[in-house]
Amino acid sequence: MPEIILETKELVKIYGDAAKTQVLFGVNVKIETGTFTSLIGPSGSGKSTFLNCISLLEPPTGGDILISGRSVAQMSRAEVAGFRNATEGFVFQFHNLLPEFTALENILMPAWISGGRPSVDTRKHALALLERIGILKSKDKYPSQLSGGQQQRVAIARALINRPQLIFADEPTGNLDRESGREVLDLFRQIMREEKTTLIMVTHDREIALTADRVLELVDGRICRSFSIAALGLDESRRLLEDRSCTVQN
Repeated sequence: MPEIILETKELVKIYGDAAKTQVLFGVNVKIETGTFTSLIGPSGSGKSTFLNCISLLEPPTGGDILISGRSVAQMSRAEVAGFRNATEGFVFQFHNLLPEFTALENILMPAWISGGRPSVDTRKHALALLERIGILKSKDKYPSQLSGGQQQRVAIARALINRPQLIFADEPTGNLDRESGREVLDLFRQIMREEKTTLIMVTHDREIALTADRVLELVDGRICRSFSIAALGLDESRRLLEDRSCTVQN
């Protein structure tokens, strides 16, 4: 059986105290190790909230998250923070590079945060990542001296510096032109093969969603559709994504 790296059990998220707003309603998903899952849905469907919860950036109100079989609900706040830094990488629509640091220094930043001064091996790894993403010659340039596509490549390398098991990406191509976006997607695919990582990506672009192994669609905080593109085939998968009617599964 395929190895499950991430699983949610009846995941619930409610914001507010007096005036409560429920965003997630008992979401159950399983993510297989080494796969690329695209997370889609209309605006306000709960995609980014779900991503924030499963990436441990914010706690759910109810339910549980299991990562490599380990229950997050049983962890202390300090354990969650340490677990997140050790096992996860993040890439967002806006690269969030620190403008006063070079490309190389930005890539090394998670290593600084998690363990102090980066080791020689970590610096070698950062340089290898720069070479892999095709901008080694720009390692000493500041973000303002890089194109949008180059900045996002640096953000991807930064997400990989601690060799994470999971990469979470929230609209990573949303601020790029079509060509740069395609290059970023190709880079994600290359990295997944070489690093054996698992990628979960929020996207509004259904063509990008079709490049994934699996599609999860959220509507009103519930999973309404989940399918493997390889199992259905590209044409049937595209037809499903064009069909705006969707039956909630849980």
